[in-house]
This record gives sequence, C-alpha cells and structure tokens, in this order.
Amino acid sequence: MVGAVERDVFGTFSYTKDSSPHRYQVAVHLLEVSTLAADFPEKAVRKQKWFTLKAAVRDAAQPGLQALLEKLDAMGQ
Repeated sequence: MVGAVERDVFGTFSYTKDSSPHRYQVAVHLLEVSTLAADFPEKAVRKQKWFTLKAAVRDAAQPGLQALLEKLDAMGQ
C-alpha cells in the first residue's frame, strides 16, 4: 500500500501469540491509502482483503485492536 501515514500514534495495544510466551507492544498509526501495491515482500504469506469498519470491529482478533477500531468508528472515519 502507498499512502500518507499520520505522524502521531493513534493508539497502542499489547497482545500475546498463542504459541509464544512473549508479549508484543503495537503502536498504531493511521494510513490514508492512495494506491494498492500489486507486489509486496510478504505476498507469499499475507493476503490483502478490505473490510468495512463495522466488520473489522466485529472480527478483530485482538481486544486492543478492536478497541482502537471502535475509537476510529466513533470518530466517524
């Protein structure tokens, strides 16, 4: 994806992966997408898929990410 990234952190959350004892900290920046890349380094292991914001809130696997998506939804984005 190509676009303009907000400098300020929109929010943060932490999580653990099922197979790891480590806790990961994530800082989220908003990105206004202008172009989708047809080719990207992780293409063999990642898929691109667009969701409505409501669906993303509903389906987010991490509670912290879900809370940030709800915050974005409440802002009317």
